Amino acid sequence: MSAGNSINTGALTGSADKKLLADLSKVFASLIEKSKLEESDREESKTYVKLLLIENNEDELNQEIQNIRRKTDEINAEIRQLENNLEFFSNTSSENPLFKEVSSKIADLKSRNEFWENRLVSTRQIIRKLKAKIDEEESN
Repeated sequence: MSAGNSINTGALTGSADKKLLADLSKVFASLIEKSKLEESDREESKTYVKLLLIENNEDELNQEIQNIRRKTDEINAEIRQLENNLEFFSNTSSENPLFKEVSSKIADLKSRNEFWENRLVSTRQIIRKLKAKIDEEESN
């Protein structure tokens, strides 16, 4: 989605408006999911729409960043725990089913962590673009 495309939601506040924004976000996400975009483009588009809907609310934008950070922190903690658990297998063959299971889970968590790290970078970039657009509109 290009930065030139814009949805002007106006200044929405309050719990009813939060529900409206959540509903709009779900509708757009469902439409994006049905599109023929590649998975990474669909995820970026859903993130962009979500951020676009809350672009006037800095608290919501910061909350989005915090939520992503929390997810990466949780995943990293789980990875560290599993890697520590692997140390108990130091004398065990890599063919051990439990060793294989833990190693597989670590690989899966690292993949999920990479996804969320990329999401964090993408989210920050989108927020910068939205703020630049707002600043540009205010200066005109």
